[in-house]
Amino acid sequence: MGEPLQNAVIRGFQECSLLDWDGKICCTIFVERCNFRCLFCHNPELVDVLVDVKEDLEPKERKENNHILEDKIIDYLTSNKDFIDGVCITGGEPTISNIQPILEKIKSIGLNIKLDTNGSNPEILESLVNKKLIDYIAMDIKSNKDKYEKIVGTKVNIERLDRSIEFIKNSKIEYEFRTTYIPKFMNEKDVSDIAHWLGGKDRHVNSWVIQRFQPNNCLDKSFTNLPPPHDEEMNLILNIAKKIIPNARLRG
Repeated sequence: MGEPLQNAVIRGFQECSLLDWDGKICCTIFVERCNFRCLFCHNPELVDVLVDVKEDLEPKERKENNHILEDKIIDYLTSNKDFIDGVCITGGEPTISNIQPILEKIKSIGLNIKLDTNGSNPEILESLVNKKLIDYIAMDIKSNKDKYEKIVGTKVNIERLDRSIEFIKNSKIEYEFRTTYIPKFMNEKDVSDIAHWLGGKDRHVNSWVIQRFQPNNCLDKSFTNLPPPHDEEMNLILNIAKKIIPNARLRG
């Protein structure tokens, strides 16, 4: 497992979201830091703590501020649990920090938890699921294997992604895989490659969501000049995906 994970630092809290968990009213907790540098990332302020507006604080002050925010979140969830279906934990990449304490507090309130992840830390993922701290997983599949490192901006251990994919598919909790389709960086073959990768020999995947790229607040500013794919292109991509994974669908 390597060095102990540092405790998660919460960078934001959304009291009500109808978008982060399909069919549910949820709160969303944003955790800082990520081990990927995805060119199209829409939360660049969460990727690197060096861009944190509070980075001038001493470590002790940051820790105290985080505890205050966490306490306020737990108080809010406790007071509003009858009106909330669940809590989404996103980032950044939540699994590179110790999120177990906050998950345990949320579960003690009686709320379900959705985890957004890039799948790069299968051991953490497996541990959280086995401890029954996660009720839904959304794992991002950034690209086909050949283009993965180009898209995420860093070295990637594909075998670890494979392990996460297989664990999620064979787990008994609900899940979805998500791919953002980016024109000029992805093509029909890439989508077919991803579908075969996810589907495996039996081609069975409960849910694969293909999302429309939106050029908003991207980590790589050049991506803000890329137009989003039009409906005709998205439907073409979906048809290719559904030939291999029938449960593929569009979002956005």
